Order: sequence, then C-alpha cells, then structure tokens
Amino acid sequence: MKKNCFVVIIFAFCLSTGNLPAQDFFGINRVGMHNPVWSSGLSGASNGDTLYYVQGGVNGVNCRIRLVDCHDPDNIRELGQFPLDGLNFNCMKARDDLVFICHSSGMRIIRIDEDVQPHIISDFDLEAGITTIELWGEYAMLGSGDGRFLVINISNLERPRLIATRDLGFEVTQIKTSGQIACLSGERFVTVNLEDPEEPQIIQTINRAGLDLEIIGEIACIASGEDGIRFYDISDPSDPFETGHLRNSSYRLEQLDGLLLSGYEITREEFWGEQDYVVYDVSNCYLIDVSNPFVPELITGIFWCSGNLFTIVNGMIAQYYSDPGSGTRLVFHAINDENRYVEIDYLISPAGTGYIGADDNYMYSLNGGIVVLDKSNPERPEEISRIEIGRTYRFCLENEIIYYFDKDERRFGSVNIEDPQRPDFYRFNYQPQVNPIYGFSVSNNHIFAVSRGDDHAGMLIIPTDVQDPREIYIELDVKVHHEPAIVDDFVYVPAREDGVVIVDASEIDSPRIVRQLEFPAEVWNLDAEGDILCVADGNLNIFNIEDRGNPELISVFDPPDTTDEINIIGDKILMTLASRSGFGDNLPRHHPRLFLVDISDPTNPIGVGHCRTYDIPRNFIMEMPYIYSAEGCGLAIYDCSEAYGIIQDQVEFTPETSMLYPAYPNPFNGLTSLKYQLTKPATVQIGIFDNHGRQVLDITNHQLKYPGLHTEVINANSLPSGSYYAFLKAGDLQEVAPLILVK
Repeated sequence: MKKNCFVVIIFAFCLSTGNLPAQDFFGINRVGMHNPVWSSGLSGASNGDTLYYVQGGVNGVNCRIRLVDCHDPDNIRELGQFPLDGLNFNCMKARDDLVFICHSSGMRIIRIDEDVQPHIISDFDLEAGITTIELWGEYAMLGSGDGRFLVINISNLERPRLIATRDLGFEVTQIKTSGQIACLSGERFVTVNLEDPEEPQIIQTINRAGLDLEIIGEIACIASGEDGIRFYDISDPSDPFETGHLRNSSYRLEQLDGLLLSGYEITREEFWGEQDYVVYDVSNCYLIDVSNPFVPELITGIFWCSGNLFTIVNGMIAQYYSDPGSGTRLVFHAINDENRYVEIDYLISPAGTGYIGADDNYMYSLNGGIVVLDKSNPERPEEISRIEIGRTYRFCLENEIIYYFDKDERRFGSVNIEDPQRPDFYRFNYQPQVNPIYGFSVSNNHIFAVSRGDDHAGMLIIPTDVQDPREIYIELDVKVHHEPAIVDDFVYVPAREDGVVIVDASEIDSPRIVRQLEFPAEVWNLDAEGDILCVADGNLNIFNIEDRGNPELISVFDPPDTTDEINIIGDKILMTLASRSGFGDNLPRHHPRLFLVDISDPTNPIGVGHCRTYDIPRNFIMEMPYIYSAEGCGLAIYDCSEAYGIIQDQVEFTPETSMLYPAYPNPFNGLTSLKYQLTKPATVQIGIFDNHGRQVLDITNHQLKYPGLHTEVINANSLPSGSYYAFLKAGDLQEVAPLILVK
C-alpha cells in the first residue's frame, strides 16, 4: 500500500512540473535597484499614507512596485521598489504592510518589511486570472477572468480560502462596498448582499456597462468611457435607479472629501516609421460635486495628466503630470476649502544610470551627472555627493581623476575625486580635432579614443598631462565602434566586421598596427586583463596574450545566446547575452541576461550562473559577491554568491552520490528538517503530500542548489496530525521520505 502511495505522489509531482518555464535565475539573483527611473505607470494602491504604484513591463509583464512615503505632505519621498518577477500584473490593493497582487493566474499576498523588501506570504491560484479586488474586513472580493465573483477568506494570510463564488457571465472591472452591500461594474451593474459572506446573494442586475465605479454615500458613480458618468441611487439595493448623467468622458474614478474625481481619457495618434499606433492617456482630471445626484456639478479640472495612476493617498490624488514645459512628474494634489485643486508636492524621475565605475571605497555612476556612492552597505549604496557635467555616455577612472567626453561640446573633461565628498573639476580639458568619439579608455596617463567619420576611422592618443596638450592619430581604416582594451603598451580595438586590430603603442608618438585578427562574425566588444584577451563575436573567444602582439586562441565558449558586453574580473568573465535585432546597431531582440563564466582554466571555460536583467546593461562591475550593472532603469544590483559557491563546491566538496536522508526528528511536532546531497548543480523541488497524493506544502520550488549537503526546514504547524510524505525532485533524482506529524 505504501509503495502505491509513493507512485501516486511521484506521478502527481511530475505532472505539476511537466511544463516549466525557462529558468531566469541560475546562480545570480536580483538584489534591487538604486535610484531607479520611472516608466509607464499601470495603476496604484494606498494603505492610507503610503503609495504603491506599478511601473514598467509590457502588458503587465516584468513590472516593478514602487513605494512613496506620503505621511508628511511636506516631505513626500520615494522609499524604494521591488520587481514582480514572473507575474502578469492586473491590479492590487494595500493594507498596512500588506500588498495583494492580482495577476493573470491568481493572487499573491506580500508583506513589505522596513527595508522595502517583499516577503511572499501566500499565493491563491486561479487559472482564469483576477481582474479586480476589494478588501472588506477579513475577506477579499475578486472578479475573475472567466466572469465570476469570488469571496476569499483572508483571516489566515498564509492559507487564503475560497468560500463563495457566483457566476456573472462577464468580467468585473471594479468592486466597491457600502455597508453589507457590494456593487460590481463590468458589462452590467450588479448589487450583491454580503450579510453572509459564504452565501452572497445577487440582489439586482442592471444593463449598464462600466469601466470603473465609486460609491459616495448612497450614490453609485459609474464611469462609462465616452458615454460619460452615470449616477445611481442605491439606498434600496434591490431597486437602484438612475439619478443623473454627466456627459464628460470618464475612464477612472476616485473620491476625495466627498467629491468625485474623474479621469478623462483621450486618444492620441502617434506614428513610428510607416506604422501608426494609438496611445491612450488619462489626460484631464475633473472634480465633480455629487451632493445633488440629479444635477451633478463639474467644478474644476487639471490637465496634462498621463498614464493610469489615479490613486488617493493621505487626502491627496496621486497622478503623473506631463506637459511640454516641465516634463513628467509624479504630482500630489489636494482639495482646498473652495473645492479647488492645490498642488502639494511632486517628485521628479531620476535619470537612468548611464555608466558605473568604482575604486576601493566608492562607486561612481552617471545619473544626469557624476554621482559618488558610499558602498559600505553594498546592497544599498548611498549618494554622498554629485557634480553636474555635460551629456556623456562613459567615463574612465585613473589616479583619482575621472575622465569623460562631453558629447555636446565635443571635448574631454575631468573631475578630481581625491575628496569624494567634494568632487571638483580638474584642470584637464581637451577638445580633439578629430570627431566623433565612439569610445575611449585611459591607461598610463593617456586617453585612447576611437573615432569614425565619413572620411576617417582611427584612434586618438591624448596625454592627460595638462602641460602637454596634443593628440597622436593613427589611421585604422576599419569600422571602429567601441572602446579599446589596453594591456601594457598594446591596444586591442574591436572593429566589427574587420575583427580586432592590435596596436603597439610602446612608442607613444608613433603607434603602429602589428596585427589584425579575423572572426567569422562581427566583433562588438572585447576585454583584456593580464595574459587573457576575450573577444565577443556572438561566441566568447578566449586568447592567450603572453605574447602581446600575437594572441593565441585557446578556447571558444558557445553561450546560449549572442555575447554582447564582456568584462574580465580576475578568473571570471561577466557578460551580457542578447540577440541583436538588426533595427539599429544596439537594440537587443529580447530581455538580456547576465552570464558568468569561470576561466580559472581558460582552456576550459565553464558557465556558472546567469540572471535576467532589469533592463539593458550598459556596463557592469563586480565586487564579490555583488554585480553592479548600469541599466536604463537605474543602477541594478545582483548577488552572485551562489554562482561562486558552485565553483567552491567543486573544489572543496563534491559528494559521490546524490541522495535524500530521512527526516529528523521523525515523528515530529510542527518542525522537522530534511537533508539531501547533490553531486552536481540542479533545480530542486520539495513538496509535502498527504496519503491521498495531494500536495499540502511547497517547501522548495525550482530553486538552484549546488553540489554538497543541503538542509531544508519543514514547518508543518498549519497541518493536522497524520502521515505525510516529502518528495524531492532534483535533476534526475526523485526520492520520497515518510513523515509522521504528531500534535
């Protein structure tokens, strides 16, 4: 009998893992973002004095939740943000330190700690997805994608429980409550009696479509798009009747101080090449007095609002505000005694991180200027100073001087960071005769810059000595595009279809080309350090350059996608993978990944970790165990300790066999531990099943584990006494351990 139960459990567990998505994280994990920029706002929620709003992604995928502290209207500030990895976002609600995320396959409950780090409490799975949510005491009321009204008991946040469902036949767009009555909008307007939440009763259905809904007193306000706003008296929920109609188009509704706020959405046509598309914006926000529901009065409006953020927080309406003069801001308005909008405060989006560099104690990033960051807390670098410079895309650090190229003024400039808290402009300032500059590196007190124009392609060598203002130019006659790498007196220049050009600059006044390496594909980037040269031509080509002018190819690493940016850090290579689109030279086809390769034996490179990035990396640095990546959305931080752990495990301890040990203690009361060992890296799943083969706990779900001995703690306090089975799946290993819970 026990053997048959094992078979049932294994069969059920294998069915649940048969169609796994591609693994986004292997050995490298996201930590967070520093100074992240804003992107398109999807929607927002408030727990009273904290604004939660969702940004980024495409159609709700790959979004981030940002938090803004609004408890003091005179000091509104952003607290931080975190990603919604793998969730196709639809809507959300907030309460205290909890966020209820509704997505295309259910609801996730998250607790936010003081460091703005999310902790998943539970998931409520619903294949049809959830379209809207309303919190009501210890219940969450949901609209499902298959046209149902659901009531979930959330008194136990770790185990949300479906207690009632009603088929409506249409998707619910909004749910609002008034006492023990719920009002629903969608293709129809519905009132529901919630006196017994386990047996909700549909009271009345009216053929009135709505995109959004608000209840003010005994008046239900329904936003009907171009049809305007309809007002219904719901004092008798069994017989709602229309009292008024305001014809101004409306797509979003909120209420503040007894007044109705309506977001008016217009259609704007835009063009991209030969293809045209339509963009929808909430463009105006009207304030409406509904004290007389038979004659609702439009009081005033604000304009140039954009995006879908339309949320009340601490007595203010939060919206994006965009006009040709001020750009995009997150603006907070209140209503004064004369029922007029008053701007309380606003936040301006930070600039994206264009480039990063570091020395022993500080990090430097391009964010509208050069920002100096104290990295004593590596997961939360703190800005200590900044200096504004012109438009630039890269800088180089040497001898406590930052060198940069101002693209507008077409000159090299410099910043002295001897005192990082008081950076100041340095004396070096040089405008080269040859332009434009496509990339540069600094070594041995010289700038090595590549330039390409209609009539030239070559490299400039410029001394950084302010007493020696001159430039040496060498014609390369190749398609230079990115900065060169320099080892000793040799310069390695990536030249796309022309391969790699090697220049001997030992005689600085008369540099000479000594060799040109050919490759089967275009060379976009390269890096060199010590005796190793790495060249990206889609693959990763590793050369020995003990003989600097005559590189010897010793290995070729074929990654799962096209190699793009690369950086050698000791015996590791960090690179980005992203297929190129052919539309513009630098646009990746899809979301790029960081990829870490171990080259402790450069003849046998080993991929040890990868991670999907937040955005397209522009460059990156590594300071064990962290990776810092300059990305369009900000300074991204990743933890690669697991990737390094795989290398250490290979050296220090690799078990001869993979196996699962018996649970200890067993029998147990609430808590027990499960040990297992692996001979190679594997994605691990551990589930707890009852005697009927039903999974009751999910201990480890698709987590990467490395060679060695591992321990998982099983918390079964939520389960009744009885016999259970722990099932482990790790690569080819599938084993079961019996458990006896005694309370």
